[in-house]
Amino acid sequence: MRFSVQVCLLCYLLNIPFALENPATSRIWLCPPVLALLRKKGIRHVDVDFCAFGKPWRKRTGFVYFGLQLDHLQSHVCQGSKRGFCAFTEQPHIPLMGVSSNGQFMTKIAEPYPHQLCRVLARAFLDWHTQVIADNFWKRLMPDGTAKQTAGSNAG
Repeated sequence: MRFSVQVCLLCYLLNIPFALENPATSRIWLCPPVLALLRKKGIRHVDVDFCAFGKPWRKRTGFVYFGLQLDHLQSHVCQGSKRGFCAFTEQPHIPLMGVSSNGQFMTKIAEPYPHQLCRVLARAFLDWHTQVIADNFWKRLMPDGTAKQTAGSNAG
């Protein structure tokens, strides 16, 4: 945890995007180094539920991130679980305890990210990288920055 936070801080200082993930119920979110990281300007936190991405279990997961557009994930939290049915699938959540019919732990089956979530995360990093390329293009085209200001105002 301490090493991961140090890597995140280095990325923060170098203006490189990052995302740090852990189960929402993890005690990592209570650790002083993580709490200090969350107090940095521009560092954000969002929880998501895997059921919002088509999985039959809720599995709430938290992300601390910087330099990425992930705020839209706030709508991917299941509000229906209190009444017993998933708000996304309209089915009961499969509990992540015990073993499946083939003897595999349910928590092991639920480990991988849903493919849709992987695409969202990959797209966020791609969007950041594309913006870096565009910024470098404008810097080379117009070193005084006038073209970038014009382009930025047109991009709106």
